[in-house]
Amino acid sequence: MKFCFCFFGLNRSLSKTIASIEQQVFGPVRKAGFDYTVYAAFMDPGETFTNYRSGEVGCAPERGSEQLLGTKKFLMIDQTKADQQLDNSMAFGSRDPWGDHYTSVRNACRALVSLDAVTKLWEENEADPDQTIFVYLRPDMIYHDPLPLKDITDAFAKFGANLFLTPFWATFGGLNDRMAVLGSNAARAYGHRIQIMDTFLAELGTGMHAETFVRYVASRIPSALDQPALQMTASRLRSNGKLRREYFSNTSGKRLAPAWASRSFLASCRGFIPQKYEELSAEIRRVLRPLIRGRRHAS
Repeated sequence: MKFCFCFFGLNRSLSKTIASIEQQVFGPVRKAGFDYTVYAAFMDPGETFTNYRSGEVGCAPERGSEQLLGTKKFLMIDQTKADQQLDNSMAFGSRDPWGDHYTSVRNACRALVSLDAVTKLWEENEADPDQTIFVYLRPDMIYHDPLPLKDITDAFAKFGANLFLTPFWATFGGLNDRMAVLGSNAARAYGHRIQIMDTFLAELGTGMHAETFVRYVASRIPSALDQPALQMTASRLRSNGKLRREYFSNTSGKRLAPAWASRSFLASCRGFIPQKYEELSAEIRRVLRPLIRGRRHAS
């Protein structure tokens, strides 16, 4: 058994997040004596990029800091060319879940492009994927907890190639799309999901909602939706140095809570929660969860 770490997305702040990656992600694996390899595929937006939703205006991506990851293979993806290919996708003719003129949809699709690319890297280089645990994660996050190795290896022994663990928080009616721990079959489906994006959009009609898409992928993998949630938290660090406030809704401390434990009441009614309602949905979860649990126990 070995581990394979796959970094995807945009390199906003790796020089500042690498310490937490070393301590919380790589460190536990090294300490336990497991071998591991690292792959990364990052979007290259040019000299600067702007994301009004995250408060990043005219920010420069980091360059060169990817060397800190010690990658076996690394790829930079021309974002302009990727955008031209994405223009033909159904994502821009479907519902706009964030209501920001498809800006967030485009960013979600760019993440899918880098996921697809990093998956191709390990497929071309890993000799024994069925005996490998794949960890997909972003380079712009401060990881607060160590990778829960015992939970992961126990789950891998049970689910094997269909291992599909995602964090309990930031589910927004689907499954967290910021990191995942996967077996080889699940990793291919998760990493290449852009290839079934139009099918997803046609079937569900939700628009390109990132978390709903992850749940859709999981629903196509045997037992994936019955697996426990990953007990690990992280916060996004923006290029402007601001640490994004996250809502880690499961405070019970229970070992490997079921994946459905953090789905909100509103999500069960409406199918998904647009991220602009993040604070409202988190507060509703906080208030309603004890009541819902109490009714379950009473029944």
